Amino acid sequence: MSITVPIRFRLRDTDENKLTIASEMICDAMKVLSDIPTVILVCDSWYPKGEVLETVEAHKNLELLANVRADTVIYDLPVATGKRGRPAKKGRKLSIYEDFSFTDMGKYFIAARTVITNLFTSPVCMTVTAANVDNRKGYRLFLSTIAHDELFAMFCEQTPDTDFARLSWLLPLRLYYLRWNIEVMFYELKSFWSFGNYMIRSKSGIENFINIIAVSYACAKLIPFADDFFSDFAHASTQTTKYAFGDAIRKDLFFVQFANFLETRNISLVNLHDCDFSDFFVHSA
Repeated sequence: MSITVPIRFRLRDTDENKLTIASEMICDAMKVLSDIPTVILVCDSWYPKGEVLETVEAHKNLELLANVRADTVIYDLPVATGKRGRPAKKGRKLSIYEDFSFTDMGKYFIAARTVITNLFTSPVCMTVTAANVDNRKGYRLFLSTIAHDELFAMFCEQTPDTDFARLSWLLPLRLYYLRWNIEVMFYELKSFWSFGNYMIRSKSGIENFINIIAVSYACAKLIPFADDFFSDFAHASTQTTKYAFGDAIRKDLFFVQFANFLETRNISLVNLHDCDFSDFFVHSA
């Protein structure tokens, strides 16, 4: 099971480059993930270029899984010719339309092979998908810097399903699918967490507001897995969890905090006598 939570938000100034910001945020994240053997960065076709690629190559434990432009130049692996001189670094130029062997997977035709690109110095795995092989406008290209067998060893080596092992070359697509959780996360933040309702004009104020919302959202997503008391919310929708936690917090604030400001202690004791507030407190481990 995968859990998607926001880590950090940045507003981009008009004179800032999105790739530079992305590179800085990746470097910050890698400081925390430096002890993880393999970290996989998943992104769409806007990011696998320039400073982001340099950042990926700068971290030995960081791999890239990305959607790339369909017109990305790719080459076959070099073949030893036995001739004297420096060996070729690249093979012949390949076409995603003519040099990939597609398998009909039902809704899509999918093909994969190891190639060389100008994006990385080492060979990478390329996966091509097409809803209709005759419609070249519908082709999509995915790049993975980690080999299929390594992915299978990381995630699926314990599986007894031999058919799944045989189709391990589909793993990059399975992992890339997790990127769509980002879209779901943004939808939930906008629809249920007032992400777009800020009334602040300063850049720092907007960033602080958004990041506070992000922390609240992340806590609501992670608490059910960190505390068994909330385990029933582990598979509940985000809005259900939010409303349940929010209701408990409101009751705590109203029934406990408000009582501290009553006019006299006697009135307070009358109102609170024999009341059980255990249901109104947010449980903490």
